Amino acid sequence: MKLFTAAEVAEHKTPADLWVIIDKKVYDLTSWHQFHPGGPELLLRYGGLDVTAAEKTAHGTLKKPISIMHKYCIGSADSLASSSCIGHSGRPRKQGEARNP
Repeated sequence: MKLFTAAEVAEHKTPADLWVIIDKKVYDLTSWHQFHPGGPELLLRYGGLDVTAAEKTAHGTLKKPISIMHKYCIGSADSLASSSCIGHSGRPRKQGEARNP
């Protein structure tokens, strides 16, 4: 499995190129984000980030997200470099917003 750094994943945050990290795995959601039940805008806010905590909060124990995610897994995230999707305010960052609002 290919290993990606958080900096590499962070470059993929547009509708045409959308990656996220969940549980140290990298997912390419480019072709799927438009079908996300919460809307594509939600995933775009988290593009390029480690969304592990947000994913757990949003999906809890739902089985459907887990059952489809394997299709989009493209590698693993370097465990030494993580970029959190939650700023100091405790809310998700908006696209383009500084890392520590």
